[in-house]
Amino acid sequence: MPERLPKLHTNQNWKNKPSLDTPINQTNLNKLDLSVDNIDNRVCDFSETKADQTDLLLAVKNITFNKNTGVFTVTKFNNVSYNLDTDIEKIAVNFDYDENPLSPHYQCLVLTLSDGTVKYIDMSALITQYEFTDSAQIHFSVDASGKISAAIILGSITEDMLQPNFLADCRTEVSKAEGHANQANAWADGKINGTDIPSTNPAYNNYSKYWAEQAGTSASAAATSEENALAAAEEIEAMLKLVEFSINYITGNIEYNIPESVDPNSIAGRVMPIPKGLWNSETTYTVLDIVRKSDGSSWIAKRTNTNVNPVEGDDWQLLFTSTSGLVLTQTLLAGNTTLTFTHPDINDNSMIAVSTDVYGVSPTKMVQSGTSVTLTFNIQTSDVVVKLSIKEG
Repeated sequence: MPERLPKLHTNQNWKNKPSLDTPINQTNLNKLDLSVDNIDNRVCDFSETKADQTDLLLAVKNITFNKNTGVFTVTKFNNVSYNLDTDIEKIAVNFDYDENPLSPHYQCLVLTLSDGTVKYIDMSALITQYEFTDSAQIHFSVDASGKISAAIILGSITEDMLQPNFLADCRTEVSKAEGHANQANAWADGKINGTDIPSTNPAYNNYSKYWAEQAGTSASAAATSEENALAAAEEIEAMLKLVEFSINYITGNIEYNIPESVDPNSIAGRVMPIPKGLWNSETTYTVLDIVRKSDGSSWIAKRTNTNVNPVEGDDWQLLFTSTSGLVLTQTLLAGNTTLTFTHPDINDNSMIAVSTDVYGVSPTKMVQSGTSVTLTFNIQTSDVVVKLSIKEG
């Protein structure tokens, strides 16, 4: 209901003579005149804003609905009608599932509409089918909950499936191990490059003891090198076996099941150890990167890390340890034959070992005097990096 407009005129309640309460004077006549003017303005405003009769005839007079047909009938004030068919009568009022294997509509959803029409929906059309077949390397299985898992068949990974560089590195480590073993045998016999240490050497007895000890150390290092090479191959094969996944039929996603102890970046990723040189706190290392510390030890990264000092833990694993407490390094330039190392920790009781970065190159003579050690080599055609390992005797 529209809001009622406020009154614009108040009755004066006129009185006849001889009463003087309602005199016909300027005040009362102006008041009456004002009320008439306001009412006249309101009437004029109404004439401008009132609805046109033609428009009113187009307004809706009545709406009816036929529940059997789902049709709305709209009637206007000009008695013109039109229908709106909503198909509401076709809304499903009941449904069932056909489980009879002999029925032509087996495994169909049966819908009954309001008008009695029956519709059949093939449920198989709503399901995407996947077929998983085993290969020579992968075996699929389904558990009681319907989850599909894939596993690598034991012994199915052959050399042609691995990165060639990785296999080459493994063979190189084995070769180095054999070289260390051969050199250890030579040291055990008291020889340098196949030549016996002359008895005229003032330190003959010390060298005999030294080479015997180094023989044991080198043999141990050779065994460690071979073990580390085999362990690296076994660790990579184990990581390849850890990959499992399942399919979530609700979301349609493939979900990988990776143990917390394994870095996801190592799964089915790089399998070749890569030497990265001396460890640097500003370098980011990834799985299988190999670094060397200033103490001569070598470490392999177990997961991606930055500025994590190589120690046994979640980020690094020790590969090789230095055989001495002090390692000095110099370069023998091509064409030169001698190098002299000087350090305050060198003394007459020091146990000294020499190694180079060129296989088969070693000093022909070594003389220790005070805090210095002088090495003599055969003349070389290229630069050779020489390391002097020192520990107390």
